[in-house]
Amino acid sequence: MKYALMDNEGQLLEKGKRPSAENDAKAAALCEQWLGELKGVDTGAVMTLGTGVGGGIVVGGKLLHGSSFQAGELSWMIMNQEAGQ
Repeated sequence: MKYALMDNEGQLLEKGKRPSAENDAKAAALCEQWLGELKGVDTGAVMTLGTGVGGGIVVGGKLLHGSSFQAGELSWMIMNQEAGQ
């Protein structure tokens, strides 16, 4: 299978969209606002449980990052003790 190289960033910029990268919890908050339980809600929070505990906060319809990009980071916990050794 061959893959074509694409300039996704350039294509987004041409359309007036600025690309960004988020962690899984913040991306989940954006998805919930777009299609899920936060749809139509201006302000809300999402908590995720998986490999750790995370979260994302939406305020005024936009993802909250905070001054050090730590907004919504609820904590860092290892759920599998063997993985932390």
